[in-house]
Amino acid sequence: MDHGSSCSGKRLLHVDIHIDERETWRGILDLLSRVRPRWKAQDIQMKAKPTITS
Repeated sequence: MDHGSSCSGKRLLHVDIHIDERETWRGILDLLSRVRPRWKAQDIQMKAKPTITS
């Protein structure tokens, strides 16, 4: 995770992350824990689970 800065003086968050399509929920929780660290994983709900078609 890298905290850069923009021209406007606001800090930008850079997150290197890989989300495995077989474990999307784990990847989403990892991303959210970095973007919104105060959010509790047990309180996060998804409206619909994505379906993968091949």
